[in-house]
Amino acid sequence: MYTMKAPLRFHVLMILCCIPFMCKAQIISISGIISSEKTGKIIENANVFDCQSTIGTISDKFGFYQLLLSSGKIDLLVTGEGYTDFRQKMELKADTTFNIVLKPLHHLKGRQKNNKDLQVSAKDEIQIENRLGLKHTP
Repeated sequence: MYTMKAPLRFHVLMILCCIPFMCKAQIISISGIISSEKTGKIIENANVFDCQSTIGTISDKFGFYQLLLSSGKIDLLVTGEGYTDFRQKMELKADTTFNIVLKPLHHLKGRQKNNKDLQVSAKDEIQIENRLGLKHTP
């Protein structure tokens, strides 16, 4: 006579044997807020990427991001338009809150042209056109 006890015991034993391996591949959350160093304002649509697992996300309208990763070493790369890239290597052992402050790019601080600069530029163009024999119509 066939009994259900033997297959049931086998399945329970297999599940118990797999538990240590399932615990090793534990999913851990890393999350936080991304803000600007200069203004302190949140940065939305910043890219947050783990170079080890190739998993990424973007920050929401509140500057919040969250990645679900396996425990272990990560290489976090954060980029935002108009900001220098931020990179941090770390080891995740438990759920982690990691707030990130991005520095603005310096080359975007270039001075704005005023009317005097534009007038000088226009005069230079007229002089070049005259030298080339091109007609200038004001």
